[in-house]
Amino acid sequence: MKKSLLGIMGISIASKVYPIFRNSINKVVVIRHRDLFGIDGHARQNLVNELVNQGIVELTGLSNLTDAWRQFFTPEDVIGMKINAINFRGYTNTPLASHYPIVCQAILSSCARAGIDEKKFIVWDRQDRELADVGFTPNTEPGKLLVMGTNFKGQDGKIGFNPNRFPVGEKSTRISRIMSDICTTSINVPVIKLHGMAGITIALKNHYGTIDNPWDFHENACTDPGIPEINALPVIRKKERLTIVNAIQTIYKEGNRWKPGVVWPYGGIILGTDPVAVDRVCLKIINEKRKSEGKPVIKQEAKHLQLSEELGIGISNLNNIDLVEIEHR
Repeated sequence: MKKSLLGIMGISIASKVYPIFRNSINKVVVIRHRDLFGIDGHARQNLVNELVNQGIVELTGLSNLTDAWRQFFTPEDVIGMKINAINFRGYTNTPLASHYPIVCQAILSSCARAGIDEKKFIVWDRQDRELADVGFTPNTEPGKLLVMGTNFKGQDGKIGFNPNRFPVGEKSTRISRIMSDICTTSINVPVIKLHGMAGITIALKNHYGTIDNPWDFHENACTDPGIPEINALPVIRKKERLTIVNAIQTIYKEGNRWKPGVVWPYGGIILGTDPVAVDRVCLKIINEKRKSEGKPVIKQEAKHLQLSEELGIGISNLNNIDLVEIEHR
């Protein structure tokens, strides 16, 4: 079934995979533009393109886009872009959702300048419907950008989940076949939202959309077991090379559902190779916003960050993170 899926989609598995980028792995780049939004409230594509281009060069410390992207991917790789499109019903094509395809297009355009064609990418999440909610058109036509949910049902049956069960503490889970079977490597492209149990949902918790039973991992602030153990699964850790947080719009209060009144148009992106460090920086940003509006900061609820560090996934101590902040006015 694996071969027929790849064949139908026109995908060939990469014969060469670059090693995971390790230079200054604790580096996180926050890059923002004060004039990112047009008069209609939508993010400007050309400015988001500039943020991605500058951000990836700054992250790698290299002088050009080709060298920067080739630190992570080859033109032969099949690259998944795992987004988080849940809870958008009713807001398609509004500024609350339109930043999703804009950020993905900026990544694709930047990679194209390094010789990595968009037909080597898969934009994906749990369901086709959720992808459509944020402005994507599900597509499996060979030779084009692939957009699909794990629930996609093609000529040879549903993509679904790899039948193998992976141990997660005393529990187990299955992984989307987009991640386990089809992609050779992955970019985590989350958004920033609050979460009633985990405190925040950004890069680490984005993989609750990669597994088949996320409801089994919400006890004790999503840590008993939960976020740390899922992100430690080898099929995720070995393939995920880069995190690019879509921080164009963020939810900074009242849970994780997108709706007017709870969204902060931060107007930036956040890049790093360490998802723990990236999430910690995002937590700092959200807490600063909450404090400025007299709201309590998120503390204990985000304990999955420290536990993820203890599992060796990344760095949660801000003092040990090489934070670079760039702001265009």
